[in-house]
Amino acid sequence: LDDLMQCANGEGKANFSQITETLRNVDVRTSTLTNALGNSRVRGQWGERAAEDIMRVAGLVEGSSYFKQRSVNGASAGSRPDFSFPLPDGSSVNMDVKFPLENYARSVEADNDADRATFDTAFVRDVRDKIKEVATRSYIDPANGTLDYVLLFIPSESVYAEIHRLDATVIDAALSQHVVLCSPLSLFAVLAVVRRSVESFAFHQASDDALRIMA
Repeated sequence: LDDLMQCANGEGKANFSQITETLRNVDVRTSTLTNALGNSRVRGQWGERAAEDIMRVAGLVEGSSYFKQRSVNGASAGSRPDFSFPLPDGSSVNMDVKFPLENYARSVEADNDADRATFDTAFVRDVRDKIKEVATRSYIDPANGTLDYVLLFIPSESVYAEIHRLDATVIDAALSQHVVLCSPLSLFAVLAVVRRSVESFAFHQASDDALRIMA
């Protein structure tokens, strides 16, 4: 067990150097796709790609560690979150990656302070509307196996920081509606916890099986 734990820690340190590079690439992609952000379909694809880059670094595998566009059951049947992550107890947590960035891009490109302030106000309103939309999409359905919160991915650290700068109450407002805003860095942290919890559960289950066989 000690050898296994040391090996796991070594792998974690070896992979850590990849995290910074991946997150840097995500932000670079942000600046190069500014002109495409006005198209909601392209924006959704970009968000999915950025999220999957982070999932790969976190060691998640599609089809086992996470699922894309998988329909949910129960009262929320028909809903298709962008990503869902199965947990050891049979539950799951859902994530939406489609995020409104039109007014953010307009604010960055604004020629004067008055226009920039107008677009900033509109951007904060877009963020709050998106939080409300995700909270009412039936992605949160504990009676049918989901956790009591949903993840909302913001595909850029700079955009995440700008939300905090423009309105420091947005995070609390999101949490009050059981929506967790995730930047690329915080998403990696969340997914790392998910992965470790799954591995720990599997390890303990295998240990129990071995003890029963030995007995």
